[in-house]
Amino acid sequence: MDMRSVWTLPKRRNFALVVVSVALVTYIGFLLGANYLSQLELQESALEQLRQDTEKRATAVSYFYSERKNDLKDLAASREISIFFENKALGMSMEYGLRASLFGIAQSFERLLEDRKLDEDRIYTRIVFVDSDGKLLIDSQPINAKRGHEWDWKKFLAPESLAATIIAKHDRGRSRVMVSIPYFFKNKYTGQIIAWISAQTLYNHLVKVAGASSKRSVFIISGKDQFHFPADVESEAAFSGLSDLGNIEIGKTHRFEAVRKDGAKVNMLAVRVPVNDTPFSLVTVLPVTEVFGRAAPQHLLLAMGVLALILLSGTAIVLRINTQNLVLHARLKEASGRKREIEEKNQQLEKEIAERKRAEDLLKRTHDELERRVEQRTAELAKANKELRIEITERKRVEEALRESEERHRLLLESSPDPIVVYDMEGKATYINPAFVQTFGWSRDEFLGNRIDFVPEKNWPETKAAMGMLRGEKVESFETKCFTKDEKLLDIHLSSSIFKGKDGQPAGNIVVLRDITETKRLEAQLHHAQKMEAIGTLAGGVAHDLNNVLSGLVSYPDLLLMEIPEYSPLRKPILTIQQSGERAAAIVQDLLTLARRGAAITDVINLNDIISDYFKTPEHIKLEALHPHVQFEMNLEKNLLNILGSPVHLSKTIMNLVSNAAEAIPYGGKVFISTTNRYIDCPIKGYDDVQEGDYVVLSVSDTGIGISPDDLKKIFEPFYTKKVMGRSGTGLGMAVVWGTVKDHKGYIDVISTEGKGTRFELYFPVTRQEPVDKQTSVSIEHYMGSETILVVDDVEEQRQIASQMLSKLGYSVRAVSSGEEAVEYMKNNPVDLLVLDMIMDPGIDGLDTYKRILEFHPGQKAIIVSGFSETERVKEAQRLGAGAYVKKPYILEKIGLHVRTELDK
Repeated sequence: MDMRSVWTLPKRRNFALVVVSVALVTYIGFLLGANYLSQLELQESALEQLRQDTEKRATAVSYFYSERKNDLKDLAASREISIFFENKALGMSMEYGLRASLFGIAQSFERLLEDRKLDEDRIYTRIVFVDSDGKLLIDSQPINAKRGHEWDWKKFLAPESLAATIIAKHDRGRSRVMVSIPYFFKNKYTGQIIAWISAQTLYNHLVKVAGASSKRSVFIISGKDQFHFPADVESEAAFSGLSDLGNIEIGKTHRFEAVRKDGAKVNMLAVRVPVNDTPFSLVTVLPVTEVFGRAAPQHLLLAMGVLALILLSGTAIVLRINTQNLVLHARLKEASGRKREIEEKNQQLEKEIAERKRAEDLLKRTHDELERRVEQRTAELAKANKELRIEITERKRVEEALRESEERHRLLLESSPDPIVVYDMEGKATYINPAFVQTFGWSRDEFLGNRIDFVPEKNWPETKAAMGMLRGEKVESFETKCFTKDEKLLDIHLSSSIFKGKDGQPAGNIVVLRDITETKRLEAQLHHAQKMEAIGTLAGGVAHDLNNVLSGLVSYPDLLLMEIPEYSPLRKPILTIQQSGERAAAIVQDLLTLARRGAAITDVINLNDIISDYFKTPEHIKLEALHPHVQFEMNLEKNLLNILGSPVHLSKTIMNLVSNAAEAIPYGGKVFISTTNRYIDCPIKGYDDVQEGDYVVLSVSDTGIGISPDDLKKIFEPFYTKKVMGRSGTGLGMAVVWGTVKDHKGYIDVISTEGKGTRFELYFPVTRQEPVDKQTSVSIEHYMGSETILVVDDVEEQRQIASQMLSKLGYSVRAVSSGEEAVEYMKNNPVDLLVLDMIMDPGIDGLDTYKRILEFHPGQKAIIVSGFSETERVKEAQRLGAGAYVKKPYILEKIGLHVRTELDK
């Protein structure tokens, strides 16, 4: 047998032995692996069943608490509780009515306790009702049961919550679960309903594990470590080390080690499932052996590994012995072959050494030549590199300067508050800044590269002129109008300039579009205000002079009627004269209102009363007769708040608005008058900018012909009217409305559509004061007297009228024509009362006169009279001690009452 056959035979035996060993180990591993996987699947199935069982219990508990929330919603909606707060709002006390209402609430609580049960066990143990101050109103638990444990009820108040909530309290070693819901009466938080839930009932019927063979326990936990279950359930928790159950990840199986009561350590499993819509979780805890059994799958794998190791070890020993024999034969053969190889390699190495020497000589000559050429080329490159570095440095400096310039221009365009557009020579936008996007609404993607016509057709001539700049024409800046993306029309100040390209030729233009809409609106308001001020100043001066002229027509008839008997034929003409004078005085009052100096805003009034009184006046009855085809409808707020105002001026305002509305309906229609309370939480832009605050809003609308946009801008200007002068008013009606509203610190908004009608909305600031009772007319005897009075007036007719009226009332009257005369007279002749005209010319006015008299007569009584309206100087005189302010022309009863009132102080 040769060497090859000796080597091949052991090799085949070894291979067969290895194959048999591997096959046997593989088969044993397959059997044990299949058994291990089966056990893992059974364990996973058991864990899944555990999770599903816990989820079912959690679902039942979630539904249970959902029903409890519904119970409290129904209880909060019960009539018994609302009756209590209705009676309380009516002012009832506990002794008279409220206690009976509380008894009704207590009965509803008791019914809920009896009705809500699981089998025979009550769900609720206690229900209380706490008011918004934290005071306990109703408690379903007997008084004795509450002793020893008082709650801080204010902690239960939750006015910010609109729905029922579940509260978990851990107190004195006991866990309590409550359901709480806020109670609102007329959208106002008035109390809290709290109901205690029986943990025993919940646990026995929905949580407790049935059957004594199972060692599993189910807990309800709140937060991370607070248990909530009845006291007798705690005995079932026969293990320590359960305080970390609140940290178990939701839906995951947690394995931990617990200690039994006898001290033995037990491996435990726990599954935690959330109870939906509650702050609780459900945790099931049980020993690992109850799920996985006593034998672990890992033990089988260990047995397989040991058996496989024994078989493989025996096979390895046999293989090692055979391999050592084969290696010994192989090494002998290898030694003889290596000797021959070494001799052959020595010969080859000698030849290579000779060749290497020749190559080294040639390489040295070549290297010397290469070094010479490299030195020459290096010198040339060094020169070129120096020149290149100089050029690169200069190029970088120019590029940096260019970048800085571009960055400055970019920041200038981006930070500009005015919209900017850059157009190319074809009229297409190539750039828009953020201000353009914010003002006009188009994004960069929508606008760039497109031609969007956002200029109205009538403004195209100016736009074409701007485009002429692209052809080198000079164009000045101008004003135009532009549409935004949402078709809002803006007033724009447009300026444009050409920019050139690298070749020096025009490359496009930069257009700046400044939004001046708000500026033009404010300019229009300022112009209107200045115009009204100028007209008002003129009207105020004329009104003062007219009041002096009208005094004779209004005041003298009072004196004449006192002298003429009732049957005299002269009474009727005199009354006619007096009534004409009073109508003229009313027109003068309109002029004072126009001048913003006519309304004394001192009375606390309810606008509903003014409207109701107006509809009973002869003026309105006459208006209805003149317009039988017009229907008048009122819708007044029942609980309208009060305002500070002048009843006369507000009545005149209502009359003007209603009259204009009726006259705007030539062919039949309706006029609507309504009032409402309104809170404005942010400024409203309209005809007049309404600021935030509490307002009473008067609305007068009609279904008439409407007002054109051009006329709408001018309706509040004095003497502007579309009516025939002399037939339908003086042209002051709407100007008086404007002046009255402004005197009352209010605002006006007007909405009108031609052919459909107009609506005026007047906003008056609210006051929290209450109105005083109206004074009734008194007889002349109540304001007569015998004291001494000094009349001070620069107009002779006014002095005569005042003196005669006061003399008729029994007073001793003296009169002087100036303030200086009054001061000199008073130095030697004290009087009981001064009647001071505020405006006197020439000389000192009423305020200065009063100040000088007070220097030597402190506490001197006086009343102020004037044909003008109440000014700041009048108020200063009153602060110094002067009494009432009486407006000319004189009326006997009015001046008599004020004189008597001041003297009686």
